[in-house]
Amino acid sequence: MRRLFRLSILLLVLFDFAYSALSQHKNVFDNFIKVENIQKILPSINAEIKKCGVDVALFLVYKNGECKYGRVITDKNLDINKTTFPLGKTSVALVSLMAENMQHNGVINTSSDVSKIFSKFRTTKGNIKGATIENLLSQTAGVPYLADKIPPESSVDEFFDTLAQMDFSVSGSSYYPSVASQAIVGYVLAYSNETNSKDLKKSFVRSCRKYLFNPLKIDVVKFRNFDKWSFTTRAFALNLQGIQSWLACETSDNPPIATASAIALRRNNFLSNSACSNGWQKFAKAPFNAVYTADSNNMTVIYKVGQDTLAVSFFIKKDKGDYDFSFANILKNVNLLLTEKF
Repeated sequence: MRRLFRLSILLLVLFDFAYSALSQHKNVFDNFIKVENIQKILPSINAEIKKCGVDVALFLVYKNGECKYGRVITDKNLDINKTTFPLGKTSVALVSLMAENMQHNGVINTSSDVSKIFSKFRTTKGNIKGATIENLLSQTAGVPYLADKIPPESSVDEFFDTLAQMDFSVSGSSYYPSVASQAIVGYVLAYSNETNSKDLKKSFVRSCRKYLFNPLKIDVVKFRNFDKWSFTTRAFALNLQGIQSWLACETSDNPPIATASAIALRRNNFLSNSACSNGWQKFAKAPFNAVYTADSNNMTVIYKVGQDTLAVSFFIKKDKGDYDFSFANILKNVNLLLTEKF
C-alpha cells in the first residue's frame, strides 16, 4: 500500500511537471504574440531591408489559425493586394498540402507504390519499385542526383524518358536531395486527378485549383516556371491574402482541407533520416519542436508545442537584382524572444 502511495505521488509530480512545462511554453507563445514584443524584431528586419534594397516585405505571425500580427513594410506606392510573391522552393510545402487533401478525399494514397499507378514513372535499370509519394516528397525514393541535370527546358515526356535510363537506389534506403524527386509528385497528382490527361502541366494547374486554392479561397495565383520540367516544384506566386490563407490552414485546429493532425504529421514525417519532410525541414536551432520551409525571398517557421501551433513568416520582393536577404539574424531574435531572452 505504501509503495502504491509513493507511485501515485511520483506520477502526480511528473504530471504537474509536464503540465507546468506545457503551460510555460503556452505562456511563451502568448507572450511572444503581444504586439509590443513582436515589434522588437522589426529593427533586424528593417536593417536587412535597407541593406538589400527590398521593395516590399511581409512579416506575419499566426497562432492556431488566427493572424496575431501582420505588417507590410514598403516605401513604394503599390497595391499590396495585387502584389504577388514568388514562393520558389516553398511551393513544395503547398504541393504536399494538396496531396494531403487529395488523400483525405480518397483520390490518392501517399503510401502507394507510384510505379503501379503512374506509368511514366519507370526505369530500365530497376530499384524503382516501392517508391511512394511520401518517399518522393521526402527525397528518399532513390532518385539519382543526375536527374537534376536533365536539361531544364525538357518536356515532361523527355524528362521521364531520360529518368527511365538512370540507376535508382533502393527506395527508402537513404536520403538524396533532389528537385526531380519532388517534381515527379506534382505530375503524379495531376495524373491521379485527370487520368486521361494529354498535358500534365495544365492538369497540375487544374488540380491545384481544385484541391488546394479553391478550398482555401485563394483567388490570386500566378503560375511560374511553366516552361521547365521542375515547374511543379517552383510553381506558385501568391499575394498577401493567399499567403495568409495558407498560414491559417497550416496552424488551424480545424483547417478547411484535410485534418489538423494529418497536416501537422506531414511536416514531421522524416523518413530514413531525411532532412526533408514534404517540403519542410527541421529547424535545429529553434528552442522548441520546429520546422521551416524557405527560398531566397521567403522563410516560414512553424513551432509546435502541445496543442498550440505558431507560424512566423517572412516574404520579400524586389524588382531588380539578386536576393541577398539574410533571415538568420531575424530568426535568432525570434528564438530569443520565444525564450524570453531578447
